[in-house]
Amino acid sequence: AADPDFALAEVGLAEVAIGRHLFDDLSIENAAALAEPAIARALTLDAGSAEAYAARGLLRTEQWRLDEAETDLRRAIALNPNLADAYVRLAIALEYAGRPRDALPVLDQARELDPLHYMLHVRRCLVLQNIGRYADARAACANAIDVEPALPNAVWATALIALAEGRLDAAIDGYRRAIELAPSRADLLVQLGWLYLDAGVPARAATSFDA
Repeated sequence: AADPDFALAEVGLAEVAIGRHLFDDLSIENAAALAEPAIARALTLDAGSAEAYAARGLLRTEQWRLDEAETDLRRAIALNPNLADAYVRLAIALEYAGRPRDALPVLDQARELDPLHYMLHVRRCLVLQNIGRYADARAACANAIDVEPALPNAVWATALIALAEGRLDAAIDGYRRAIELAPSRADLLVQLGWLYLDAGVPARAATSFDA
């Protein structure tokens, strides 16, 4: 309202819509319906907005339009090689495409730019565990927890390492600690329910599914 030509404000509206899909159960269709016009307006106002391409790249990733996502995110990096978010999002797109080994050096580039970027460390944790480097994955998750101890994602990712190693009790404990930090995260409650079933405690699974 104060500055109708401010492209980054339009990008911010798009980011909010995508964030609601990622963390607040908004469907990807409804998120796209909100985000697409905002990104289009941003690019009309500023055709060289790296942030707009980075937002659209994240949206395309969540739509599983991964080739388009990679194109947008590489465009964002070309426009602003210092935009750490674009590297992190490119790595996520590469992960989704089944290319964790390609994602890791991209995350390392992001770490050079912004060593305190929380999601960078979470994504490094996930990539490293996906290629079987569990000790390095734990270190990456520990870095994320040091940066933001009140957020659940790194605690959840640490639980996934335990699950990959076959330590079911430790995985359950990790999920419970993540849910203490984010009690309304339905995705974590559902996954915890499946772990309880694997552990042979269906009553606890039912409680988790009900929650």
